Amino acid sequence: MASTVRHTSPLRLPAACHLSGVLCADTPNYNITRGIALSNNCSCTGYGEACEVKPWKTMYDGTDVSAASGWTCFESFGDCGAHPIVRCTWEGAHYQPLHGQLGPDVTLKDKHNFFANVAWEFFHRFWIGEGTEKEARLLGGGSTHAMNYE
Repeated sequence: MASTVRHTSPLRLPAACHLSGVLCADTPNYNITRGIALSNNCSCTGYGEACEVKPWKTMYDGTDVSAASGWTCFESFGDCGAHPIVRCTWEGAHYQPLHGQLGPDVTLKDKHNFFANVAWEFFHRFWIGEGTEKEARLLGGGSTHAMNYE
């Protein structure tokens, strides 16, 4: 089943704010992700609207790393179809790699690879296959105002 994403305007971030989060320290994450949820036609985007929060499973759920770092991911803008808005939090501020004792079996390599593993686990689900109709639309200059994604 295909869903349609309508881009009515480019994503606007608050002044002096970058997606890296470095300069967004005073901007609530909700304000940034809500703009993306609006672009993705999520079902629960009213400002401050009480939406169902659904857990988003990652490879680290139930591990020593997850428990020790307070790691959790979730969707909080209702149904976003094929374009989920996922937020992850942990008790580590902006420190990377993970610091401290995270369990008896957690190695230094595990700490260094943690965020790369989570990012890859998420993004690989949305790859664009070579030679697919989706690739042709994106490369062929199709309309960016109403693009169907499979």
